[in-house]
Amino acid sequence: KMMYTRVSKKMNAVTQTKYQSHCGSKRHSPDIYRMMEELIKEHCIKGEIVDDDPLLSLEMSTAVFSAFHDNWKVMERPGYSTENFRDALALFAVILNESRPSMSQDQIETVVSLLESIEACVCGYGLEERSQ
Repeated sequence: KMMYTRVSKKMNAVTQTKYQSHCGSKRHSPDIYRMMEELIKEHCIKGEIVDDDPLLSLEMSTAVFSAFHDNWKVMERPGYSTENFRDALALFAVILNESRPSMSQDQIETVVSLLESIEACVCGYGLEERSQ
């Protein structure tokens, strides 16, 4: 819940003065992507939760991407500096690989549905493509 709330608040911070200028609006999405990557890296990977309790790390990282999906409508200029988004997805893949043996069919279906929904949102913004 804490991770969901932090991402939601950051995404809805688009109305803050610092994001209202031309240059400021370009910083909003990179700030969100960076936060997503850092939350997953710090709380799930470096905190070794993924090793000790893979399902808890799955729940935590899923909350990050659920908040991203649920608040997608407030995103402005989502195509700027997308490397951190792809890095967050790569970390999520690590967690999914570790969690897979313990996941129920319902959990698998929930994650697949979430990822498909995110893919539909980000399609066309280059978030899924790594720079060469």
